[in-house]
Amino acid sequence: MVEGSNNNQTNNQNQEAAKFPEPEKKEKVKIHTLESDLEKVKRGEGEIDLSDTFDEKESQENKEPLFSPPPFEEKDREVPLPSEEGGFSRDEAEEFLESQEKISQKEKTDFKKKWLIVLIGLIFIILVAFLLIYFLALKKVKKTEEVMPTPFVTPVPTESLTPQPTPLTFKGLLAVEAEKKTLEIPILNREVIYHLLSQETQGEKGTLREFFLSLEKKTVKFSDFFLTVIPEIYSVASKENIDLKTIFEDDFSLVITYPEDYPQLAYIAQIKEGKRDEVGKLIEDLIDEKDLAYSLRQFHFFADPGKASDRGFRRGKLGDIETYFLTFSNPDLAFDFGLSTDNKLIVFTSMKSLKIILKYLPSLSQTPIE
Repeated sequence: MVEGSNNNQTNNQNQEAAKFPEPEKKEKVKIHTLESDLEKVKRGEGEIDLSDTFDEKESQENKEPLFSPPPFEEKDREVPLPSEEGGFSRDEAEEFLESQEKISQKEKTDFKKKWLIVLIGLIFIILVAFLLIYFLALKKVKKTEEVMPTPFVTPVPTESLTPQPTPLTFKGLLAVEAEKKTLEIPILNREVIYHLLSQETQGEKGTLREFFLSLEKKTVKFSDFFLTVIPEIYSVASKENIDLKTIFEDDFSLVITYPEDYPQLAYIAQIKEGKRDEVGKLIEDLIDEKDLAYSLRQFHFFADPGKASDRGFRRGKLGDIETYFLTFSNPDLAFDFGLSTDNKLIVFTSMKSLKIILKYLPSLSQTPIE
């Protein structure tokens, strides 16, 4: 009974095994690097033979995968899986790998560009910081130099390469030294000159002060001064065709004398050699001018001379000085043109004033003047 049951059981197993035929034996393919073997595996024409590489039992026990492809070096690279219709061709794989390579190169290039930009930015920041520190330090040094006193150094005389302006010099005609003063005038005008001189009327009695006129740092010449204080000379000189610069030297002395009563104005000019007769002719024509008396009173007197004499100018002589004089109602004042024997033109307003002037001109005769 037991054997019958065992036989039945064996028959049943054989019948069940007959239902499932044994799988068809296929050619085993060893692992190679040839693409043809891989293609066979993909098409199902063979199977991988691992007999030479490892023990099948050990593989089953360890239950590890029979084959695992090496991982890609780049994590972001993805290899496309074969499609159900037959996988991918070699050209498609190569194209995919090339595209992945281009992406990798682009990422590397972008990475280098970013670092290059960062490096340039750092260099720029360092340069700006250096310049800022430099200028702040320079400013601090300059401020320190300003605060610190400059040590005294004895100047070493050196020759100047640039021409120096000629210093303003005046040559008065007084032979005896007198107190001198320069008056800077803004314009060559009679009223301006008179205003400046009227502020200098204080002085020691019996003396005089000598003044020089400067216009724009240049000495005023006598010809210009004479035409300014007596404008009528211009018309006379034009009629006689006389140029004052040809008959008078440029230098002259403008003085204020201080007699006992009140200060008086006078001036002395040098006549050029051989021109005394021309100056005499000029004076003779000038004293005939109708408005001359009025013009003289506008500049030559610090005190009121009163009314001019109806007789007009008269000729006279005081020692070695030939004079043309005009008297006024004030007996202490008169107007005089004097021509000396040493070719000087002296304009004065009283005998007292002339006596003081002659003290500073010893070349003239000391004949008493009454």
